[in-house]
Amino acid sequence: MDRSEREGRGNFSREINPKPIRADYHEGDKYGNTSSYVQEAYSAVLGISHQPKSTGILAGSMDRHKGVGVAGKSESIGVLGMSNKGVGVWCESNEYEAVHAESNSSKSSTIAAYNFNDSESSSALFAKKIGKGCSAIFDGNVNIVAGDLNVQKGILKINGQSVWELIYDLQSEVNNLKSQVINADNKAETAQQTADRAQQSANNANNAAKKALDQINS
Repeated sequence: MDRSEREGRGNFSREINPKPIRADYHEGDKYGNTSSYVQEAYSAVLGISHQPKSTGILAGSMDRHKGVGVAGKSESIGVLGMSNKGVGVWCESNEYEAVHAESNSSKSSTIAAYNFNDSESSSALFAKKIGKGCSAIFDGNVNIVAGDLNVQKGILKINGQSVWELIYDLQSEVNNLKSQVINADNKAETAQQTADRAQQSANNANNAAKKALDQINS
């Protein structure tokens, strides 16, 4: 799927869709909810709600969530963010999830990340944690459909133990089993030697008995 096909899914044709509301930002514009609260406006469209559980900008009917800054509901794309050189959608939160995604789809993933630049080494998904903690948590199975798992720096751990420690412990177990097998082989060889000597003694005794019987008969 090329870029034109992806962008074609959001139909913004003026012949089909009604003419949008246009708001232009002009330098020096100000907004405020009281005479003492005045601030420079730096957005072409700005929606602020000072009522609890209300919406700043609403497009469509939102019955499930209250207190939403910007809401969009559609049978196609609910909220679309596009940029040529900046961030398409910027999300921040001080005390909760910056981005929360839910889906009941039986086929599609809840979050999908694609990078269509096949000439560069940039990634489709990046996660970084500052300080303690981890960059990602998976509660469930993880499938690598294609490609390698490359640990460039750090240690790959399983249940808190590094893979190298697990390999070392496994090698130690293998060596221990080899030693047990060797000891068992040595014991078996010793037992075989003892059995051979016993058999030889029995053969000697049988020969001696035959000679004695021959002498008695002669």
